Amino acid sequence: MAGSWIVKADNAGMRAFMNCSECQQDVLSRAQKVAARASTFGSGKFYADVQTGKNRCWAMAKAVDYKSRVSNNKHNSLLKSLDAAR
Repeated sequence: MAGSWIVKADNAGMRAFMNCSECQQDVLSRAQKVAARASTFGSGKFYADVQTGKNRCWAMAKAVDYKSRVSNNKHNSLLKSLDAAR
């Protein structure tokens, strides 16, 4: 037996990778697909946005106005459209 291995990730490198523009474009395109799919349910309008954080970037699909929030509550549009991000 050779012994045990310990692997330490380069945290700064991982943070740089998870916040790079390619990752931001990928998560934004997925969120845009979710927002487009959610717009087909009911009468709401949804939009997508991407933000960077300390460790990674993330995207969100949100309801634009009150009418969209009501439509999302009634039809559960955002939850039903999550499969579009795959």
